[in-house]
Amino acid sequence: MALPAVDRRGLLVGGGAVAGLVIAFALWPRSPGSPLRAAREGEEVFGSYLRIGNDGRVVLAVPQAETGQGIWTGLAQVAADELGADWELVSVEPAPVTPGYDNALAEGEWGRAMRLTAGSTSIRAFEAPIRKAAASARALLCAAAAETWDVAAHECDTFRGEVRHGGRRLGFGALVERAARIGPMTDTPLRPVRSGGLSGQPLRRLDLNAKASGSWRFAGDVRLPNMVFASIRMAPPRGRLRAFDRAAAERPDIKLIVNDHWLAAIGPTWWAAEQALKRAGPQFTGPTNADTPTIEAALHATLKQGKFKSFAEQGDYDSATDGLRPIAATYISAPAVHLSLEPPAAVARFISGGVEVWAPGLAPVSPALPRRARPALEKDRSASSRWRRVIRAAGRSRPRGWRSWSLLPRQPTGRSR
Repeated sequence: MALPAVDRRGLLVGGGAVAGLVIAFALWPRSPGSPLRAAREGEEVFGSYLRIGNDGRVVLAVPQAETGQGIWTGLAQVAADELGADWELVSVEPAPVTPGYDNALAEGEWGRAMRLTAGSTSIRAFEAPIRKAAASARALLCAAAAETWDVAAHECDTFRGEVRHGGRRLGFGALVERAARIGPMTDTPLRPVRSGGLSGQPLRRLDLNAKASGSWRFAGDVRLPNMVFASIRMAPPRGRLRAFDRAAAERPDIKLIVNDHWLAAIGPTWWAAEQALKRAGPQFTGPTNADTPTIEAALHATLKQGKFKSFAEQGDYDSATDGLRPIAATYISAPAVHLSLEPPAAVARFISGGVEVWAPGLAPVSPALPRRARPALEKDRSASSRWRRVIRAAGRSRPRGWRSWSLLPRQPTGRSR
């Protein structure tokens, strides 16, 4: 079914791609099944990782989520080193959500193959395939230059965005069209690891400017026609919703959604929904927030009673200390919350037979997941109908066949759209 056109790439990073060449190590020119498609006339699709424009700009499609750990810059450095690109002309974008970008280490670490950013696996999982993709691109560019100059391709090399042979130089952009017509390269050798390259250098982060200027696109920045907004209060762990004031909260344009473990308000703006929740004054059962001394006392008591659960163990302490007089010490470290620039938020658009979601996450949803989830949606038709009725009542007129809503903890401000 054809969906309303939404430019996901523009929503995430902004900007458009120039006509150019896309290259990857697994899917070669015009191979069926490539997750990438030519965006405009004259663009060549070669696979999954690199796009080289006819202006010499290099774009790396990164499968991993950038959560402040710098992986978009780190993997771009790997690609630029192997390709011989000009770092000033290198940028990144999120790779399409397809199974072809699964984290190769996920199955061993978490039991199944999936696309996941976790466990310090990004470099370990993607350095090798990205280097192979860049090496293949370099070989194609060198072959294109060799044809132009009528020299041997192995005599050419790349440096700072140019293919060089003796005193002759050609920029990547000038070679893209010719390189796209050359057949796939196999067993392309990687560059020897050398000092003085880009990899490992403390370069300026590629995502820094957009985040500092407010132009970086988050899920909370997504705006769709005729959206309604929601705000939510959730029960603490093992808690339940005990009471709330419906009469104080609801208005003609405000509706409440009630669940055993949370209460949400839906309205024409996030501010209206948030104020409605405050008027509702939800009360929950369950443990209240504890201060540090209370938590430490509970931990000491649990360890003393021996009623704890070990989540990870390594080595054999008893064997290592057998016959020795061990020196014991207790170290306590407060939990460090993994904060990011993006608050928890999601935007969803209901479409006949499914739902389209924009949300932050370390494991992007693959196209297969909605198909697996569809039986559950079909089973709970009453819940689906209830959501549609509430959204229809809370908002204004909408195009027939779809609805949209946004769950936001706060109204985003000061960002370009």
